[in-house]
Amino acid sequence: MNKKLNRAYIAQVAKKEICAKIDKHFKGNYHGSEVDRAVALMPKILQEDSQIGISFVKSIVDALNKMIENSKWNSDCGSFMATAEVDPVLKFSSTRIVKEHEIGISNAKFVRTLIKCGYRTVDAYGNESSPEIKEMLINAKSDKELLDLVLTLELGIKAEGIRFPHAGESYNTVIRPAAYYINLLRDRYDMYIKNAVEYLISKGVKQNLEKLAESLVDAAADELKMIPVSGFICTGSELFKMSQGGSDHDTDKHLWLVGSDADMYDGKIHYMVGIKSETATQGLLEANSYAEFIENVFVSGLTDMNVGKYVNKSSLVLEIVGTRGTDIFAKSCNIIRKNLEVKVDMSKQAYQRHFNIRDIHEDECSNDVVIALYEEFLNSNMSDSSILNYFVDILIIAPSLIGHIIDMAKAGPGTAFDPIGEMLKGIHSMRRKQYACIDFNIDDGTLTLSDAIRTGREYLRGEE
Repeated sequence: MNKKLNRAYIAQVAKKEICAKIDKHFKGNYHGSEVDRAVALMPKILQEDSQIGISFVKSIVDALNKMIENSKWNSDCGSFMATAEVDPVLKFSSTRIVKEHEIGISNAKFVRTLIKCGYRTVDAYGNESSPEIKEMLINAKSDKELLDLVLTLELGIKAEGIRFPHAGESYNTVIRPAAYYINLLRDRYDMYIKNAVEYLISKGVKQNLEKLAESLVDAAADELKMIPVSGFICTGSELFKMSQGGSDHDTDKHLWLVGSDADMYDGKIHYMVGIKSETATQGLLEANSYAEFIENVFVSGLTDMNVGKYVNKSSLVLEIVGTRGTDIFAKSCNIIRKNLEVKVDMSKQAYQRHFNIRDIHEDECSNDVVIALYEEFLNSNMSDSSILNYFVDILIIAPSLIGHIIDMAKAGPGTAFDPIGEMLKGIHSMRRKQYACIDFNIDDGTLTLSDAIRTGREYLRGEE
């Protein structure tokens, strides 16, 4: 899901790549495929035969998709990927150095990101900096002077964070340089020394308390000074974890969108979906030997449920919901009722929504709750409206449902319930098979790509 997030950027790259390739064909590309040679000989074939035009563009689109999927994020406006490290003072104090909705990166990374995103900063209150402030930053004579200005004015970079593998949510934040937190720790040094002493006493330490406490605080400062270019410091809070799809701060990659990339999330309503640490009522797997443990894990994996399959199902559900109010949605509902072997029965109650876009805690979307939702849905009147409400509920808690699947290996066999099951059988997404259509003007050499022309096909189809 990397660069696909920035549609404007991808459209720009795609147009350049496709125009360059078409231009190459028109100058005499006779060593490519039959289609390449045909287009080189007869450019008007793109206008006269839409199938050849689509086939011609398809290979370029496929190549671009492969390039995009395999590339490392290196956006023109400074977006980057990094691994998470938790606020270092939490080892001995409950008072975080990193506030919620803030992250810290190395000074060098911060300066590079700031320059690439066009010096777009926000102040301590989250308001975008004035043109005058931006001008001051642009006119800085060195990286050091630029960093000093940022620290003096308490500026940060607005960003939106997404974790890979991704489960559906994001985290809005302000990026600050490591120096900001080092200065903050220095200002709070005495307070953190006191907290470290209390921590050591709670652990039974009785001698050299002051010296050991100083070592703990100094180690936290060193950790802030040594943030790797490929990493960032975060709060490590439940909100951060759940907004990042249950991140456990190991090797997970987090994509931080800044500048025009982050603008895509302006106005987004953020919410957190709780993901349980395990889903089995009997507790975690137990074993008397390593061999027995491996066997139990193997047995736990004997299920049709896996993250990839469920993500694909959720994607199709999202696509169906997107067609609400159309004939396609009505046909999809007919297929769903047929698969469930039910009919519309208006004598029964309609299925009512249980979830809205708000923070949802783990006890609200546990495995038992999901099973109860499914049973309530089956006992509803099965109208198109009921199906829509059920699908929206399932989409909202999708991060937690994916967490259930991930935990199956350690929580016992068959503990993750699939609330979609086989009800989508016979409904197929056409999205991946939908190629871009081209409108090529032979006279002036212009190329226009359309991302919405359907060439006689629909995105969703189903057979009753």
